[in-house]
Amino acid sequence: MSNLQGKRIALACWRRATELAQGIEKLGGIPLRRPTMRTLSAESDPELQHTIAQLVGEGADWILFTTGTGVRDLMTIADRIGCRAEFLQLLHQARVAARGYKTVHALRQLGISDMVRDRDGTVASLLAALDEYDLSGAHIAVQAPGEPMPEVILWAHHRQARVTEILPYRHVPAPPEELETLLEEILTGQLDAVLFTSPPQVRFLWDFAQSRSREEALQKAFHEPVLAVAVGHVTAEALIARGVSRVITPPSERMGAALVALAQSLSVRHTPI
Repeated sequence: MSNLQGKRIALACWRRATELAQGIEKLGGIPLRRPTMRTLSAESDPELQHTIAQLVGEGADWILFTTGTGVRDLMTIADRIGCRAEFLQLLHQARVAARGYKTVHALRQLGISDMVRDRDGTVASLLAALDEYDLSGAHIAVQAPGEPMPEVILWAHHRQARVTEILPYRHVPAPPEELETLLEEILTGQLDAVLFTSPPQVRFLWDFAQSRSREEALQKAFHEPVLAVAVGHVTAEALIARGVSRVITPPSERMGAALVALAQSLSVRHTPI
């Protein structure tokens, strides 16, 4: 049976690191928590609370959700300011578009099942699906995934729609000393693999390496000896765009599947010929 016996796997993620670490340990591996970013909640931000209250008061023709976390955080904020029922009613009244299976799952838990879907987990495919609708004059609320989405704002403006962008949380880089630790471990071959679960994790690591003039060395390290593992092809594309040609990506965008794929890859890699 394929396993991770004795393999050192760095986790670049912040959320769900505990779940992944447990999965690695069950397969005999050694998980190392090396998040390249932090996710800061904006639940207590008065401006964001005002935006939610205003959205509930004005209504919206469309609401675009990009993450399951965003769905849950917005419901938490609505609950905090005393308009959870009204916000849920808004979701039932507006047309809802969702990117990713986690987002769809979070919405279905709220009783929202009629929605426009992406094709492949990307925002681009979600926008392509929305191109079938006349959005002229529509009010579109967009839940951004931790950072502004200027491409979506531009897309909406080109279709003469009004946009309200909502950021219930924000991604920021991990402290420099933590990024330095991970970078050094990669460059010196102390790791067997690094697992990424979202594109910002990739970007923050590469930005840090570039600031230290070690971007090329990082790319070479992922060619040999360190494996890059991506949960989801969008994350894989972020790695490939930075010159990493060898990326382990499971067919299904599940963390458990990613660990199984990694174990199989390492098993084949170290099997004597």
